[in-house]
Amino acid sequence: MTLPWPTHWDSVFGRSAPLVVEIGFGHADFLLDFARLHAEMNVIGIERAHSPMTWAEKKLRKNPLPNVRLVFGEALMALHCLFAPETIHQIHLNFSDPWPKRRHTKRRLIDTGMLGVLVSRLKPDGGFFIATDITDYAEQIREALANIPGITNVYHPRPWHDERDNAAIVTHYEKKAIAAGRPRYYFKWRRTGEPALQPPILGVEFNMATITLHLPLSLEEIAQQLKTDTVHQYGERIIKFHHLYQQVGYPKLALDTYIEEPLFQQRVMIGIRERESHEYIVGLEPIGFPRVTRGVHDAIYAAAQQLAALHPDGRIVDTKVRRPG
Repeated sequence: MTLPWPTHWDSVFGRSAPLVVEIGFGHADFLLDFARLHAEMNVIGIERAHSPMTWAEKKLRKNPLPNVRLVFGEALMALHCLFAPETIHQIHLNFSDPWPKRRHTKRRLIDTGMLGVLVSRLKPDGGFFIATDITDYAEQIREALANIPGITNVYHPRPWHDERDNAAIVTHYEKKAIAAGRPRYYFKWRRTGEPALQPPILGVEFNMATITLHLPLSLEEIAQQLKTDTVHQYGERIIKFHHLYQQVGYPKLALDTYIEEPLFQQRVMIGIRERESHEYIVGLEPIGFPRVTRGVHDAIYAAAQQLAALHPDGRIVDTKVRRPG
């Protein structure tokens, strides 16, 4: 199902209860054990990889838990878009990918930007817990936490503990670290009443958008002439056109489009549909549950501009998009 921004989680669960989120649940051992031990809480797991989602879904089909929901997506985007500020009771990040190679450390999930969004979503007095078994990652986390306002270290003056508070719940990777004798680092921080960092605003979803073109070319001629692999940039928003597809049996083309904007990326199809002779409708195709963001409006506008430029008489007749700016 497609979730609204932000999501009203009480409606999704069918009850009002403290909201707990685990980011990157992997094998889902911690997620499901936590949900079983805390039936009084609504528990959400966020995961970006297909395999963990499949594993978790199989486990839930075998042993259903009514207080668990799974979200497939990037953690930063999910936190920013699906959760209103100050709505989460607890957040857990257990042994996220450490990207151990020096050239890959930028890919680590936990940094100041991520922590700023995380803290803004916590309720006052809400807690978040981070665990890793990589020493330099632990130091990076410690330094990042020191730069985040509105939180306090529960373990102060120590930066972390060496053992988990809730020892009854152990993750898959945690078991591996224990078996290998590696040190573990457990952080526990609490949201205070002080103001938190305000992350960039992605914005609400816009209405569906279309542009009507006058273009004296056939679909076949458009397919032959339209250049793909082009890039358009409007401020922080980047539009990349890739392949062009012709739908068999329909007077329509579909332009494979990648859209990158602050905190959110998506792959969509921009449709080019022949309405009548020399007139085309350019708009978003409902493939893959796209979100109608400002970037989508930019992509439709950029596609229409490229199309109109294919012929001296090409022009925009009508537009229902917000022009870049």
